[in-house]
Amino acid sequence: MRVRGQELDVAPDNYVQQLTEAFARRLSERAKAWEAHQVTAPPVEEIVDLYTDLLPAADFALDAEIGPFYDTANAATVLGGISKQAIASRRSTGSILAVQSAEGRWAYPTFQFAGGDVDARLLPAIQALRGCPRWSVALWFLTPNDDLDEATPLQWARTPERPLGPLVTAAAHTARTWA
Repeated sequence: MRVRGQELDVAPDNYVQQLTEAFARRLSERAKAWEAHQVTAPPVEEIVDLYTDLLPAADFALDAEIGPFYDTANAATVLGGISKQAIASRRSTGSILAVQSAEGRWAYPTFQFAGGDVDARLLPAIQALRGCPRWSVALWFLTPNDDLDEATPLQWARTPERPLGPLVTAAAHTARTWA
């Protein structure tokens, strides 16, 4: 499986083992501090639910091409605990990229998030493509683009030295083409 920030794929069992060991070390330190300060620890299932709910969902179509997704609850958490209504508002104003599953569930490509919000360098392109087919927009961000020297729009945006103008121009051109 792919792990963000790593060059090599990791076997799922190895990933779970690494995650479990790292989490156990940190949780052990926290539990010792709770004991020392006589803090009541939360129930185990509450902690498990809290942390697994933060992980991206993996059951959406085109996951292999677009990457992992957050469901609405996870996206709301990443965005600082905003409400589902606020997420819906952001979908309608084009300030977040969302796709909809065949079952009608909303999903949010994780590539668009940085620093607890939608990446500010992606936002103008997301807004320029508002009204276009959402799955196509998600794929557009990951497809090499002639107007961006064959970089994907995501690669272009993630390179701070590159100006945003060409990215926004490419997005506007695509929106006109798809209209």
